[in-house]
Amino acid sequence: MLELEDLFARELESYQTNGNKSERVKAIQDKINKDKELFDRVHHLLGFIESISEQIQVGFVNEVVLYEHCVTIVLEAYGNLSDYITEERKTSPESKELYIHVERLHDKWKNGHSLSTGMPIQRIGNNIKSAKL
Repeated sequence: MLELEDLFARELESYQTNGNKSERVKAIQDKINKDKELFDRVHHLLGFIESISEQIQVGFVNEVVLYEHCVTIVLEAYGNLSDYITEERKTSPESKELYIHVERLHDKWKNGHSLSTGMPIQRIGNNIKSAKL
């Protein structure tokens, strides 16, 4: 994860003052797509989050526990990769919903809401009695 954070920090820094968003996104997209190891890492991370989201939606896992352990990863990964995902979705018709479950999970969790119920998540660390495990 640190390598991804370093990549985005460098790319953002280089385009912050003298580049536009489309140039920054294109540079990030090119970097990821041309570096097989980085490409694999990015897509393994997104695939992992996609799997978490799908498992939550079918009730296979406890969302509160996953939220406690994975919320930062989900928010930072999607926050850093959302423009990349958007551009990748434009590459072909079958890509239009690429990592859509990652996006849905991010959108719910960034507001502290459950993906499965839409209700606010009762965090374990804040109130053990309200969390139903």
